[in-house]
Amino acid sequence: MAGTLLLHVGLDLFLEGVVDSYGSYDRLEYAGIWLITVTMTALGMTAGLIAGVFAALSVYAAQSIAYINPIRNIMAATTLRSSVWTRPAKEMVILNDEQTGRSRVLVVLLQGHLFFGNINQLTDTVTEMLSKNQGTGHAPLIVSILTLFAP
Repeated sequence: MAGTLLLHVGLDLFLEGVVDSYGSYDRLEYAGIWLITVTMTALGMTAGLIAGVFAALSVYAAQSIAYINPIRNIMAATTLRSSVWTRPAKEMVILNDEQTGRSRVLVVLLQGHLFFGNINQLTDTVTEMLSKNQGTGHAPLIVSILTLFAP
């Protein structure tokens, strides 16, 4: 009876993890699922866990490289309006002022993941944008970095 139960649970987990997940993941992630499955079947649970860690790190690194340029867009905050808040008049005066307001806020919109391969490009681009406007009287007072979670 115990063997039948183990066979049933094993078959059910295989169908749920491998067969039913087909099409839910991209090819690289699905290859990682098969790597774990084959490794666990041939070499056991410990080897399968090690293969899973290796597959997860490899997939993460490969997907992080997909966005070589981490910057999606750079803009002044004048293009962005807060529609959720009803601000008091004093705050609106400050935001609309040419010397202290939205025109002096630089917004950097990011995409993908930041890692050691592309963080240098982000810092170089922001430094270049700040130095380009230095001394013009329109240099940004604030740099705001926003992330975009969807690819």
